[in-house]
Amino acid sequence: VQERTVHKENAEQCESPSTGCLDRSRSVSKDTGLGSIVPNNDNEEQTEHEIVMKHGTIFKNVWHMEENVCIGSTSNAEQYHWRLERLLGREPEVVRLRDLEDDVTTDSVCTEDFSNRFREEMLVLPSSASHLDKTNVFSPRQTTQSIVQSYSSSDGESLVEWTSSEGTALKLHRSSGTKRKKRRLKQNRKKEPNRRDEMDRLLENSKSELFSEQKRLRHTLDSMQQELELSKRSCRSLGLKCSELEQKLEDANRKSKQKQLNDLEHQVKRSEALEQSVSQKDLLLHEMEKEKHDLLLEFCNCIQMKDEEIKQLKDAVELYKEKIRRQEEKFSKYSQEKIENAVQQAERKCQEQREKVVEEICATLGREIEEAEMRGRADVERERKKTLEMKNKVSQIQK
Repeated sequence: VQERTVHKENAEQCESPSTGCLDRSRSVSKDTGLGSIVPNNDNEEQTEHEIVMKHGTIFKNVWHMEENVCIGSTSNAEQYHWRLERLLGREPEVVRLRDLEDDVTTDSVCTEDFSNRFREEMLVLPSSASHLDKTNVFSPRQTTQSIVQSYSSSDGESLVEWTSSEGTALKLHRSSGTKRKKRRLKQNRKKEPNRRDEMDRLLENSKSELFSEQKRLRHTLDSMQQELELSKRSCRSLGLKCSELEQKLEDANRKSKQKQLNDLEHQVKRSEALEQSVSQKDLLLHEMEKEKHDLLLEFCNCIQMKDEEIKQLKDAVELYKEKIRRQEEKFSKYSQEKIENAVQQAERKCQEQREKVVEEICATLGREIEEAEMRGRADVERERKKTLEMKNKVSQIQK
């Protein structure tokens, strides 16, 4: 949880330019002491300053992949620490966030230990500065470091001796470097009071910033401890829940295994019962096949017997048909004779009846003809009379 919160804060500082880290690739601001309000026309000093900025350790917003820390935007305390190191000409070190928090929380800026540490570490010349390696004498970073550290000495004579000894060492290797050093020494002696005031002001600002940073870090540490306690409680509750769930899972697995075992036993019993029933059905099928074979043999025998009986019946039917045919022939002859006699008798009777009918018809027709003649004559007479009457009327009318 602590690493996540620190990671969030550092990511926000890296994203926002207003709260981000100091861009150390640019020129140093006025409050560092290296910049001056008085314009400097020395081109060689400017070129060397540019060389120092190039060859020195220049920090940008670099993201450290191992600890997820944005080195250029850790805190304001680190920024002031870096400014002081640049002011004193020392090589800046990459301070990680965890070590910085430990140092800030353990040492207060208002104690005497802090001021002693500050004098010992930042205002006193290191012992290794007098024993420079000849191969590294010409590095512009070391020359600038020796010049700036010489300003922190309170004894003017020791400064001259040290610079003269340093100048003799430089003359052995490079005669042109000593002239630039002397010229810079003369210029920087004029700026030394202003720089000391600037350093004091910067020291006070750094103390106040470190104190506020310490308070903020303590507050964040308390909040992180509270969050840690809450996370521990949640972890314990989750552990209990996990144990309960594991117990439930074991019970469920045991029940499922028992159920599977019971199902398998039931299936085994069922398969055994099915095997027994199949064996019994096989025996029944074998017996039924035997019975079927016997029935087929019996059926074949019955069919043969029936075929023989059918043949016998066919022979009997043929004999009976022959007998019937003979009887039919006899009966046909007898019936034909009888029919002929009956036909002759019927013809005779019909002839007699026909003659009688013809006679009766002729008599009736004769009578009808006579009656018709008599009616025709009467009609003719009536017509004749009518015509006469009509003629008489016509003649009368004509007259």
